[in-house]
Amino acid sequence: MTIRVVGFLAVLGMALNLCGAAEPVGWRMNGASAYPDAAPPLVWSKTNNVIWKTKLPQQSNASPIILGKRLFVCAETNTLLCIDKESGAILWQKENPSPEPPSTNGLPATHKTNGYATPTPVSDGTTVYVLFGTGVAAAYDLDGNRKWIAFLASSRNGWGHSSSPLLVDGKLFVTVENTAMALSLADGSVLWKTNGIHGWGSPVLLRADKKSLVFNSGGWVYSMADGAVLAKLPRMEYNSALAADGVLYCIQAKSKAYAVRDAVGTDSPLKEIWNTALAADRYYASPVIHNGLIYDATQKGVFSVLDAKTGERVCEKTLTLGGVLYPSLAVAGDHVFLSSDNGKTVVFKAGRDPAPVATNSLEIFRSIPVFEGKRIYIRGYENLYCIGADAR
Repeated sequence: MTIRVVGFLAVLGMALNLCGAAEPVGWRMNGASAYPDAAPPLVWSKTNNVIWKTKLPQQSNASPIILGKRLFVCAETNTLLCIDKESGAILWQKENPSPEPPSTNGLPATHKTNGYATPTPVSDGTTVYVLFGTGVAAAYDLDGNRKWIAFLASSRNGWGHSSSPLLVDGKLFVTVENTAMALSLADGSVLWKTNGIHGWGSPVLLRADKKSLVFNSGGWVYSMADGAVLAKLPRMEYNSALAADGVLYCIQAKSKAYAVRDAVGTDSPLKEIWNTALAADRYYASPVIHNGLIYDATQKGVFSVLDAKTGERVCEKTLTLGGVLYPSLAVAGDHVFLSSDNGKTVVFKAGRDPAPVATNSLEIFRSIPVFEGKRIYIRGYENLYCIGADAR
């Protein structure tokens, strides 16, 4: 059985219906790209097993989220779109220009690969919250009525912003530049603000002593209650950590696993369990865990499998997908999905020596595929795809 990812991650569970969700849904849908009950097609192309595709107004690296019969996706520079899940029709789209007076320098600098619409929206089932690399956050009801919009800060690093927002205990956690903050869901006002270390990966949620902690890819652990910094771990920088069964996994060239302790006091709430050296390269893709194994990949396609308990590297393969492996890994049923930004996805049968079963091609994308039942939704650079074996 798939290791059950519980209460530790940025977003957990699937939306149950349009009116409300049991748990927030957002980046990687359930926070871990783990879909144990999904049975999607293993083979597709631009024309094969495509139920529908919808042309979107601009590109984006953000992943779609599923809420009942609707999908929510982003587009450059500051647009949120609502899509009918069955037909692919655009139900509404809203732009979010900064409410602050424009600066003489215009938009903050960003890398062309990143853009301004990389963060994935997050929702509690009744409201959709979105953050853009322009420094603007906003909230909408499911019919497209804006509840609030706020300018938070501009990224000044020259490479832009990609970290997604996170819903925790009735607050919206965001990081912008070297600042972490919690926003009010009611009006977007700042409830607390704390200095930190910048990272491009999205934050994950931890539980310790019934308290909510947030780990961001800059390596800092925050108390969600007041923003206090409880621990400073090595910076991850590019990808995101993964949490499962009380363990935080930080997978990169120097990988580490930490036990999440119950006591939160003067001592760190995290205790190192193991550390493992992997291929020396950048890790843009975030890992996935399944049946006690962690799957990860470097930007150039060195694919590794680790024993989650010991950190032992049980398998390593060099793939020839081409492009850059930006999209995070996903597991659906008993298969692992690994994608490159050139549109290729290789599907592996999960295991200690994963066997490839298919290699599929689509248009360029850097988003993370999301799964539901027999369908896959992929936000391509130009189009949003619904892929399924029930394609007509």
